[in-house]
Order: sequence, then C-alpha cells, then structure tokens
Amino acid sequence: MKTVFLALCTPGKHWVAGQPMQEQPFWAAHASFMHALFESGHLLFGGPLPEAPGRFVLVVAAAERSDVFALLCQDPWTSNEVMKVEAVHAWEWTMNMGAQRSKPRAVAKRAAWH
Repeated sequence: MKTVFLALCTPGKHWVAGQPMQEQPFWAAHASFMHALFESGHLLFGGPLPEAPGRFVLVVAAAERSDVFALLCQDPWTSNEVMKVEAVHAWEWTMNMGAQRSKPRAVAKRAAWH
C-alpha cells in the first residue's frame, strides 16, 4: 500500500540565485526525470514556491519515507546538488477539490450577504 508524502526541497550549493528554474544547471535532465516520476505514478504533483525562490514542494506516493528519499536521490538536480531534499513528511490528504461535494454552508451564507 502506498502512502502520500510531502517532500520539501531547498536550493543546493549549485542553485544559481536569481535564475529561473528553467535556466538552472541540469534543467533538461531534471524535467525529464520529473516527467518519468509522474508517468510512473510516484509523483502526484509538485512545483516551486513562488515566494521562496529555489524551494519546491513535491507530493509523492511511495511505500515508505525512505523510498521517497531513494527516488529523489536519482533526480539529476539532487545528485548534482542543485536541489536538496530538506524533509519528507507523511501527508494525510483529507480534501480533494476535484471530488463532488455540496457547497459548504459558510460559503452559501456569505454568498447570500452580497
């Protein structure tokens, strides 16, 4: 059974401050690796934190926390110290915005006030 993990990534020593992520060293290899992780079902979603350059959040499905580290160590950005995996936390995903649901009462009341 797979668990969902939240991986928090920070700039490594080879991250170039002020450069967009697409211009970072090993970008093409990193993007290809991320695409392969997504296609395999391990990477559910992820991306940069716009207000914190060089920081990323990745949501990963794996059997164990150690599997997340093992997967991300294969990323060219990690192996070449462009990015480092700062922390991995098991994540209990309790809300799915894409699922069918009724409108919350607070939203319905607020809408009636306008």
